[in-house]
Amino acid sequence: MAPVSVLDEPRSAARLESLAVDGPAYTAAVTDYRRAIDSYRAATDAAPRADSGIASAIAQQQAASDRFNARVVEIGELLAARARLEGERASAARRRDKGARQLDAVRNGLREMVVNEYVAGGFGGAPEEVFDLANANQFGSRVVLLSVVRRDRMVELQSVKDYRDQNEQLAAERQSEIDEVIRRISAAESARDQAVRDRDAALGDEQRARDEKAAAEQEVAARQRDVDDRRAAIADARLRATVPETGLPFVVLNAYVLAAERMAVERPDCRIRWAALAGIGRTESNHGTFGGSRVDQDGNETIPIYGIPLDGTNGTANIGDTDGGAIDNDPTTDRAAGPMQFIPSTWKTLGRDGNRDGKADPQNYYDATLAAAGLLCRAGDLSNDEGMRRAFRGYNNDSNYVETVLERTRDYDRFVFPPADAATDPATDVPGLSAPGG
Repeated sequence: MAPVSVLDEPRSAARLESLAVDGPAYTAAVTDYRRAIDSYRAATDAAPRADSGIASAIAQQQAASDRFNARVVEIGELLAARARLEGERASAARRRDKGARQLDAVRNGLREMVVNEYVAGGFGGAPEEVFDLANANQFGSRVVLLSVVRRDRMVELQSVKDYRDQNEQLAAERQSEIDEVIRRISAAESARDQAVRDRDAALGDEQRARDEKAAAEQEVAARQRDVDDRRAAIADARLRATVPETGLPFVVLNAYVLAAERMAVERPDCRIRWAALAGIGRTESNHGTFGGSRVDQDGNETIPIYGIPLDGTNGTANIGDTDGGAIDNDPTTDRAAGPMQFIPSTWKTLGRDGNRDGKADPQNYYDATLAAAGLLCRAGDLSNDEGMRRAFRGYNNDSNYVETVLERTRDYDRFVFPPADAATDPATDVPGLSAPGG
């Protein structure tokens, strides 16, 4: 598997960033992390859709409001037109009625004239009146006058009738226009009411879109937390994984490298290499796996490691109990404790807090390794075999032990760390994301 860079991981040495590791838990953690990023990406894709829904709903509200306002203006104009037309219709009706009355008066006058003429004998009369020259002249003048009056009255009758008919037609036209305006007012009111319903519906759509956005944002936050958790899980799984080229658990190699780097600052004259610490760790506890134990991601032994009693048996010195069991868990006699096998008296002197958790614990690989580095550096320069032999003999005054550790140190020296830029980020193969939250 390609090495995966765990960004902002304070527990890991920088030079190990590009180091490839292997292990089922690590593989599963990377897979889960990439799935978490896919879920995060899907959640972030949903948020803009919610924004689009909000914008669309607001646009629909605006359009509905514009339609509502336009219909209100139109209704106002139509009501004004209706009032004007009704006024014009009323005026025309009054003129029509006036013309009708005038027409009745003219007709009544003509009717009375005809009756009077009939009563008076029309244009004739008694024979003595007809053949009486004086009477005949007088009667003829009367006939001419009546003819003129009747003609004028007929002209007046037609004029009044035309006046009445024109106003009656005008009133009818205005009523037709009023009917059309009423129809348009009804249509405009329906459109206005529909605009209100559309606006209310758009308000509901906006609220639903905002609820969807809030849910989308909550989902993004949840997916972000999951990405962060999965990334942290990668860091833990990577520390527990194995470095194939060395067979070392990453956390153990990390402890060796960090201790060597720390001593390079504190004791630059020592020149201790991580490989020397690995040689000690391999010999003392098989890198923290003695007795079925293993080292967790924080450097703690899952099962505390203790040596045999130092009570004079089995070729050991009889030290007695120097710590009351506080370090070696044995209140009767001392035992070597932890993956680097420190006896209580030595730990009291050299114990270190390698992982900076506020306590020095011989069962923690970071603490024990840093303490071992301090012990070895008491021998001076460890840059050559003789220096390392002196240091290893100070750890255990046994020639076979010294040569075994030295040989193992040389084996680990052959391992070459990859360049830092060989690492990859698990997020980089996911389109659109360069890092969690990006």
